[in-house]
Amino acid sequence: KLQNSVEIDRPIDRVFEYVANPDKRTQWDSDLVETRRTSEGDLGVGSTSEDVYEMGGRRMAFKTSIIEWSPPTTLHWRGEADAMTAEGHWTFEETDAGTRVNLAMEMNTSNPIFKMMAPLMRGKMQKQMVETSQKMKQAAEAEIPA
Repeated sequence: KLQNSVEIDRPIDRVFEYVANPDKRTQWDSDLVETRRTSEGDLGVGSTSEDVYEMGGRRMAFKTSIIEWSPPTTLHWRGEADAMTAEGHWTFEETDAGTRVNLAMEMNTSNPIFKMMAPLMRGKMQKQMVETSQKMKQAAEAEIPA
């Protein structure tokens, strides 16, 4: 399980709206190269998208769905690609400085090669999560008016 938190100097409702918006994710999600909503209507439980990530020079298309949606405090999603699943649980807390975003992600695979590489990749993935969190902060603070 990978975890990180970041403080964003903006109100919780605006931060949730920005971070949860699939059209904004390529602005801050370092590995995401494209995303396309595959469901209609307002975002919420059951909303789906196809998200293409580039990891280690390899592109992977995840079919992602929102499984918990409680604005402005909780976003829980699951993505599936080939023999891999990724699950993210993001919580948002109001702070004196604005909003603390707590990111937790877990990845599982049935692919024996990926399983073997997982311990080697953990440090790199944690570092990327920290970098992505900082990029999220910078992008949100630039996009959301103070």
